[in-house]
Amino acid sequence: MTVTLGIDAGSVAVKALALSDGRPIGWLEEPTRPDISAQCRGLLGRTLRHCDLAEGDVTALCATGYGRNLVA
Repeated sequence: MTVTLGIDAGSVAVKALALSDGRPIGWLEEPTRPDISAQCRGLLGRTLRHCDLAEGDVTALCATGYGRNLVA
């Protein structure tokens, strides 16, 4: 199983998507807050839990949007 996480750190909303072998298995979205870096980390963690995945299951991470350089 190949698990990919994607995050769109936009100026209005932050969205996270989890894919398993290229198929969507879960996603979350929330309005952007001032500390976008911490928000992205939290949203990615919640997305993993929502999909019953662990950090070690992730094989790739992609970030896009206004705050893409703040995703660590």
